[in-house]
Amino acid sequence: MGRLEELPNELLLVIFSYLSSIEIIYSFVNLNNRYSQILSLYSIDLDLSSINIENLNYYCQKIIPAVGAYVHSLTLNNKLSEKYLEIILKANQIDYVFPNLEKFTLPHSKQIQENLLFNDNNTLKNLKFLQIVSQKDMECEKIFEKCCAQTVLFEGNGVQLVNKYLPINNCICNLKITLNLAKNFFILIDHLPNIQYLNVTFTNNNVDLSFVKDVPSKPSRFLIQIEMNNVSCSFIETIIAHALPVHLKSLSFKTNTVDVSTSSLMKNSNFERLLSIYLPQLEKLNFYISTITKLSIIDQFKTDYFLQRKWFVQHSNDKCNMRYPIYPIILHTDDCYQSVFCTGDIISLVCLGHIKTGFIWLSGLLPPATTTIQLVAEPTLFSTKWRVVVHDHKKDVISLQCLLDKYYWLDGTTNNTGQVQLTRANKPLQNNFKWTVTKLDNSIGFRCLLDGSWLDGRTETKDVITQLTSQYSGTRWNVIIQ
Repeated sequence: MGRLEELPNELLLVIFSYLSSIEIIYSFVNLNNRYSQILSLYSIDLDLSSINIENLNYYCQKIIPAVGAYVHSLTLNNKLSEKYLEIILKANQIDYVFPNLEKFTLPHSKQIQENLLFNDNNTLKNLKFLQIVSQKDMECEKIFEKCCAQTVLFEGNGVQLVNKYLPINNCICNLKITLNLAKNFFILIDHLPNIQYLNVTFTNNNVDLSFVKDVPSKPSRFLIQIEMNNVSCSFIETIIAHALPVHLKSLSFKTNTVDVSTSSLMKNSNFERLLSIYLPQLEKLNFYISTITKLSIIDQFKTDYFLQRKWFVQHSNDKCNMRYPIYPIILHTDDCYQSVFCTGDIISLVCLGHIKTGFIWLSGLLPPATTTIQLVAEPTLFSTKWRVVVHDHKKDVISLQCLLDKYYWLDGTTNNTGQVQLTRANKPLQNNFKWTVTKLDNSIGFRCLLDGSWLDGRTETKDVITQLTSQYSGTRWNVIIQ
């Protein structure tokens, strides 16, 4: 410890960037005043789901009381019995134990959710991000009533909304949710006046939309981006005409129903007509069509209206597990790269080597029990978006920060596995976090400053690796600037 004491604080923070939060807490908490002060500058991501149940009592009684004020992100799981919850939260007063909590991830546990979210003692006034595993047919009126987070993610089962009891929530700006009923969508947007980004998945797309004409349309004046999954063409047609605001900038939806071939949306340029009339300010469109058989619907998107806007439309044939790109797939123009990126740019990366397999989007959502980066088939609200940090404008040296969690960065260190990592760090100071941007035949390449290897998405798997040369299709990427 004597040698560590001689190191400056800046170097200690660099050392911390290579350790997990649990390792930092276990190794350095309660050592002396200096380390306590350093930890106060360090944003702790406390994941209790990764702690062995045998050690949980020690953490609850000794560690958490010492570091609670420094914890900005907290993840719980179903292992936590009422006994441990009482130890951790002192009669469930989470505001007292974690006064600076900004990100909160809750498990599928009715007891934990009720104790923490529905307790009148907890205001969670500093909370910015709430992720909750929803229970089957979960009623979330109390969450909407108490939640002050700007970003809310409901994972798992579909929830149901009751218009009569659902309160207005003025805080939620970004929401991901699974809904059981189509009419819940209209209830939702009526009760979120400040919603900006909305991602909705429906558990059932065979719905009666006759009620829509009686639903008053009150779209948020701030809503600029919406993503929908498992929707029918008839529902798409209905919400464009009745529910989406005229100023919407980005629209993404996936349909996998049998009504694609028979829907009026896919005939006589009706889709183009709806977009031009009801969404005249639309700038981005991502349309995924998944069917059992291959359909001849390509002509729908060969008009000047779609060609000039260079939107993304893709058809997936589930029967033979192949993806048929629907023309045009043009995700950027050369003009995008006449100037370097700016710090703060939000981008998505699409691997040109995966156009045929369908796994094309670079994702920051890690698979279970691994830190290796993979590609996914479709863009998401957060995990396929990256924030750019520019280190050198002249040499186009940047770092890519995962938008899903600001403490994770794209890391070119492969640890002898050949696979690119997602690594936690407060700042991308080392060369393994830095990438040089290079133009490659109307596409973009990213070369790691650590060893000069290229970011490469393999065409036969979902893995993302590094290559010493750029002579592979996987090293070529299209960039979508959000």
